[in-house]
Amino acid sequence: MPPLLNHEKVIGTLSFGARSRNSFSDEDLSMMKVVADQVAIAMGRIRNETALRESEDRFRTIAESVPVQISITRISDSTVRFTTKLMTSFWF
Repeated sequence: MPPLLNHEKVIGTLSFGARSRNSFSDEDLSMMKVVADQVAIAMGRIRNETALRESEDRFRTIAESVPVQISITRISDSTVRFTTKLMTSFWF
């Protein structure tokens, strides 16, 4: 039963079983460890994506509720990444 690790923190376990034998070979255990590692990576990515979406939602809620203009522009190509409605109504 290999642990699911995310940044060296145990986030769960993954269980494997077989009806036809009592133990697993070293090769089987190695494969199980690889599978557990991949599952942990996927779970960590999902958690990170969820946290990012929640953070973006909180930022947008705050930015849209203040009575000042907020704009985020990428310096490298001057692309406007975010702007509050106040500015869009001013320019258009």
